[in-house]
Amino acid sequence: MTSHFFFRNWRETANSFAHFSSHFRSGFLALCVVLIPLGAHAADTPASLRAEAKTFLASCSGLHGAALGFCRADHNNFVMDYECAFSGSYWSEKNVADDLSWRTHPGIQSVDLLSCAWATVVVATNGLATSADVHAIASDCSHMNHPARRAAVLKARLIAARIAAFRATPGARSVCP
Repeated sequence: MTSHFFFRNWRETANSFAHFSSHFRSGFLALCVVLIPLGAHAADTPASLRAEAKTFLASCSGLHGAALGFCRADHNNFVMDYECAFSGSYWSEKNVADDLSWRTHPGIQSVDLLSCAWATVVVATNGLATSADVHAIASDCSHMNHPARRAAVLKARLIAARIAAFRATPGARSVCP
């Protein structure tokens, strides 16, 4: 399986967090190195991923004109990006992390823990990640307390495992950029 590759990338990711406190770095490394059960998850399908993505959409009611149009566009783009992120699309993973962060669009609910987890997935599992992606982790995760950051790391591992499983399923990959 890919666990050796996965853990090696997590160590490299952890080493790039030099600006974080030593307490967080040591906790992050300990969580990444220790084998943590990933738990069972039903097989993802494009339809199930679209349905899951829709749970993060905020209501557009009360918006008018251009704001309503932007909200609806945010909904459509987020659902597409969420599905494509599980196909391993670098840009879609980045978009999902950004969309779920506290600083984004009103059409998407802000979920700090998931934003941090997706930002971590981008850096840990993607060969296209840059220093800007590492800074995104700092932006999305640094305001969280230690238990929340630990939970985000665990969630990132679950997301990475789901991405690997989805990509390995014949016929499940969607056409994504």
